[in-house]
Amino acid sequence: MDVLIKNATKVPKVAKSASDIERLSVLRGSLNVEEALLKPIKALCRRSEEETLEAKRYLFLDLQHGNWLIRIRSLSIIDVLFTRSHRFRASVCDNIREVAVSGFLIDDAAPRSSNRVTNLSSGFKRVSNKVKELLELWDVQFGNYYPVLRATVRFLKESANIKMPDVQRKARDYEERRRQSETNSARLAIARRNQVMSEASRELPEVEEDLHRLEEFFEVLFPDFDNFVSNRALPLAREEQGGSGGPSPKRARLSGDEEEEDVEWEDQDDDDSTSAAGAAMLDVSAPAVGALAINPLVLELDVEGSGSSTRDVDQNVLELMRKHAIYLAEHRVPKLQGWQEALVAANVKTSKATTAAAVEELATSQGVNALLRRVALLNVRLKRGLLGRCQKLFTGVDFGEVIG
Repeated sequence: MDVLIKNATKVPKVAKSASDIERLSVLRGSLNVEEALLKPIKALCRRSEEETLEAKRYLFLDLQHGNWLIRIRSLSIIDVLFTRSHRFRASVCDNIREVAVSGFLIDDAAPRSSNRVTNLSSGFKRVSNKVKELLELWDVQFGNYYPVLRATVRFLKESANIKMPDVQRKARDYEERRRQSETNSARLAIARRNQVMSEASRELPEVEEDLHRLEEFFEVLFPDFDNFVSNRALPLAREEQGGSGGPSPKRARLSGDEEEEDVEWEDQDDDDSTSAAGAAMLDVSAPAVGALAINPLVLELDVEGSGSSTRDVDQNVLELMRKHAIYLAEHRVPKLQGWQEALVAANVKTSKATTAAAVEELATSQGVNALLRRVALLNVRLKRGLLGRCQKLFTGVDFGEVIG
């Protein structure tokens, strides 16, 4: 225990060539004891009462040290053990006068100049303030169980006329500031929520219409979308099989009787050109048609337009669907996500507000929850569509990256 206490109270050395800023940094870091140094001391105190009393003895000896930093670090260790160990706390309270003496609040039996508050240096004034703070804090926490502790603190306040830090008032002030901060935060969240409710109520129908239009085109153009996606790879597989020298798929399907007949095969050029055209229609990585001057949100399929082939119409529709899906991923998804986060934050912050504020907001809570459910479900539905069918169809676009 002696070695552990020495290591914990040891003051870091500062090089003579160190600047004032470096010295100040080391000083500030030396005021608190690192947890790594405290942990073995706490473990040893938990193991044995004898070790606990031994720790108290060594720490009280360090309270008489001529280096004020060692006294500060000893007080920090005493505070940690005081709040955690009943045996240590009782032993300290039995010798609480020595703590007050170490802080120059009470003169010892043989007063020295170093024990007179009026002649204290700035470092030892820190020790005195630290002792005042700990004594009053201990009195607030444990004064009801240790009469000598309460009597000592009362003597210092009333008889010695020592001005104590009044930690209770500081605690009340801190709690009031925290409560005021929560109230202001809730007020800002309510203002943001009201703004989101107004904006969402105005724009949600448009978002729903955009998503409905995209889903409608999938249902019309690809009623069996899963089979379509799985069959897109068949032409490539057939080409690979033909290139390997194997029999063509068409001939492989013929029965034995048909092979024996004298069949005059028709020219394959027309079929090949038709297949190429069909593959071109579904080639979603092809460049967009240059003359598209259509809003991505307006997907109108005009199959009777003059001067347009079936291939041109299908390619135009696919390109419009791709642009529309990207528009939804870049603009609609972030908007829905922002609305959802704002409404959730408002619910959390208003739930911590005062009772009066909660009663005032009770009338709008149901509307907020309904809007939140609507936004959340629409957000999930939109992401599922973009990362599902749109991602499978438009393989050239990484919708996960676009959404972020």
